[in-house]
Amino acid sequence: MGRSDARWRAPGHPWLVRRGAVTVRHIASLDGGVDGFLRRRSANFRKALHKSERAARAAGIELVVAADGSSQGVDAEALFARIMAVEAGSWKSREGVGVSAGPMRAFYQAMLPRLLAKGRARVMFARRGELDIGYIMGSVFEGEYRGLQFSYRDEYSEYSIGSLCQLHQIEALCSEGVAAYDLGTEMEYKARWAEQQFATELQILIRDQ
Repeated sequence: MGRSDARWRAPGHPWLVRRGAVTVRHIASLDGGVDGFLRRRSANFRKALHKSERAARAAGIELVVAADGSSQGVDAEALFARIMAVEAGSWKSREGVGVSAGPMRAFYQAMLPRLLAKGRARVMFARRGELDIGYIMGSVFEGEYRGLQFSYRDEYSEYSIGSLCQLHQIEALCSEGVAAYDLGTEMEYKARWAEQQFATELQILIRDQ
């Protein structure tokens, strides 16, 4: 049956399958390492990134790895608290669209220890002195990195902390041989970071009575 059908019976099984929304995801190839990734971006994109890196270095901002493939022993509770501290100072928290409260907070709080235990969590912080001013968090599975969240404190927005976190995460991923970066669901800015699109479809199985 075609995609427009609301439901169809799975052949040979006592289930009905309801077909839901299709979600488009942006995926960046990491083929060729960081240099290959940057070659596939526009000149303006590269120029803006280099400018942000220079400004961040001049301001004493550095990117520090907090969890990688060897981080099974990381204190998940302490790491989550650091992430939430950054979230609390971000525009996402102020506008109620971040992960600092409600079901999203509970979801990530439950997921992070599991990712750490399996060596799949990848977390990096942007720091100025002893202060965490931004973070990026994701997970690696079967050679692909899935970006989960990144955020930064509002007062440091002039340094393009989100872009710097993504770039340095890509550098780390390339060094361990990860092949692709799944940026997640469709948003305008993600198209600048990726050259591929991948569609997923929600399907709900209902037992046929």
